[in-house]
Amino acid sequence: MVVYTDTPFSLYSPCPFRFLNIWHSHDLFLSCVKDACIRNDSVSGLLKLAIRLKRTKVALRTWNKNVFGRVGENLQALEERMEVLENQLQSGFLRRSKPITWLLKSSGVDPCDLSELIKSQISNVDNNFLCLELTEEEVKRAVLSIPKDSIPGPDGFGSEFYMSCWDIVKEDIMDAAKDFFRGTPLSRFYSSSFIVLIPKVDNPSSFDKFRSISLCSVAYKFFSKIIVFRLSDVVQKLVSHEQGAFIPGRSIFENIMFAQETVHSLHKKMTGGNVMVKLDMAKAYDRVNWSFLLEVFKAFGFSDSFSKLIKKCVESPWFSVMMNETFKEFFQPARGLRQGDPFSPLLFIIMEDVLTRCTLWYLWDILEDLVAELEGVNFIVLHQYREGNSATDFHAREGILGVIGKFGFGFVILAYKDEFEIYSADVDKALIP
Repeated sequence: MVVYTDTPFSLYSPCPFRFLNIWHSHDLFLSCVKDACIRNDSVSGLLKLAIRLKRTKVALRTWNKNVFGRVGENLQALEERMEVLENQLQSGFLRRSKPITWLLKSSGVDPCDLSELIKSQISNVDNNFLCLELTEEEVKRAVLSIPKDSIPGPDGFGSEFYMSCWDIVKEDIMDAAKDFFRGTPLSRFYSSSFIVLIPKVDNPSSFDKFRSISLCSVAYKFFSKIIVFRLSDVVQKLVSHEQGAFIPGRSIFENIMFAQETVHSLHKKMTGGNVMVKLDMAKAYDRVNWSFLLEVFKAFGFSDSFSKLIKKCVESPWFSVMMNETFKEFFQPARGLRQGDPFSPLLFIIMEDVLTRCTLWYLWDILEDLVAELEGVNFIVLHQYREGNSATDFHAREGILGVIGKFGFGFVILAYKDEFEIYSADVDKALIP
């Protein structure tokens, strides 16, 4: 239920700390940060960085009040003014935002032996590369890869803070990154995320009309980015050629061109005729089963050390939904991938590739009268369909939906029935149920 009210909102908890990029332009900023970080601490690694960031947060709050004054209240007034102007624009010509799936819980299944689908492809050389000792250049590359204007997570420190204070905090970040790769568990200081709900349409009436943004800790993003850079070098040998996005050297435009060519080729004469099936998935990120994901990495041949890093990244998150710039208690999910985690796209396409293999294997082995060609997961082309195209033959639609649902492999796929479409050159689309 979504309730609208014309009365001004009131804060139900204090606003979280947020680093303001304007601070680093002040002459006294670096000295304030240095004074907060220069104290000797008896701990090291991830815990040391967390303690110093918390101490820096307190120091910057006090320093901001003394130097900049009522910045927060002035900023809120300007944001309210901007909101009024944006509403005026939206009523005129602004386009609505594109729909993006939002993370929900789901149950997963593991009906098949992965050895039927996946052969070990990661060599000892690859595993050694993935677990190499970190270098300062590698960590700095991860830091610089995060946009300066990225919104911070619960700790309040954005990428601009780390870039402007690199000489002060680089040793702490290096120690924390090495501690992370040694297997030290992530505390909630790093694993906590804010979820912000943004309406996809004007006057949304249900939660599926919102899209979510997960605001992860920027410090955690550094660690995640290092894994992404390393894994990107070896993932090409794992993922089937049908996957075009997020793989270095590939482009999703190749998939688009292939789809266009397939549509035009529907009119080519072939025994039995041509049929194209278009399938869309619902909430795919949310339905990734963590246990199955680890089984997939094991089947591909990843080492236990690297698999534990993956497990730590996907199982550690805590979430709190932000409302009116404030938040309440945190909760922990049971499955799914964070859309704000730099690591999530690579993890998802690896899982998606298993679904590709599974669907092809099932169609070849069970549906002997169909020759299937799978484009990613959303696009399936079926050649040499049964002779005698009639409305009753299209009951195969339910069979294909059953394949996708039954063999969802760790993220049970909910196919939008309204977006499941079958096209044929010989049959009137009105006959398709």
